[in-house]
Amino acid sequence: MLVQPIFDITHRDPSGNTYGTEGGDYVPLVYEILIRLIDRSGKTRCPGEFIDIAKQTSLYIPLTQVVINEAFRLLDRFAGTCFSINLSYFDIANEGIKELLERKLASSPNASNLFIEILESEEFDDYESLRSFIAVAKNYGCKVAIDDFGSGYSNYYRILTLDVDYIKIDGALIKNIANDKNSRAIVETIANFARKQGYELIAEYVENHEISIILEEMGIKYMQGYFYSKPMEPSRIKF
Repeated sequence: MLVQPIFDITHRDPSGNTYGTEGGDYVPLVYEILIRLIDRSGKTRCPGEFIDIAKQTSLYIPLTQVVINEAFRLLDRFAGTCFSINLSYFDIANEGIKELLERKLASSPNASNLFIEILESEEFDDYESLRSFIAVAKNYGCKVAIDDFGSGYSNYYRILTLDVDYIKIDGALIKNIANDKNSRAIVETIANFARKQGYELIAEYVENHEISIILEEMGIKYMQGYFYSKPMEPSRIKF
């Protein structure tokens, strides 16, 4: 497991402490937990290389369980530090996953430091079940984000029916924002929507200073990407 911080670029550490792999003094909002697999040749594999295959086998649910267990281990180890996990609609529909998560939430003294990022890019039609899941998580003080927003079929009205705190903009839009006017227009639309509705925005895949400046001009203050920090071992977290 690795973690990658999401930084609040309006909040610098007054003591001059630095964070992440790039050594900036912006204070992390939360550390996202990222699962990695090591193949037989010793090569590290990212989720995009194995998640779809895992979903077709019996491996997917155990992988999600590993992530949840690791999240609560880190919450206990780094009390006062926030961590986020990604859950798909497939996870939320699974009774075993929901039961494990609620059991962990009920027993953890640091449950309110958990962020849950719900992947918006998957088809789903049981919004009553999703609203119920979010209500349970927020009852323990968790923050909830919709991930990959703007990934192709985002429904703005649908988001308004969910009690979420953050919208995380699809990384493909952020990566191209400096060179693609269409990506920039979509991100501006999302930013205006979020501002009017009171959602906080997170931008991922912030890979260079030019992208960060464009996003900052749009009023986006939470950023994640190689410009600020690469994924890193949890042991590098400062607390």
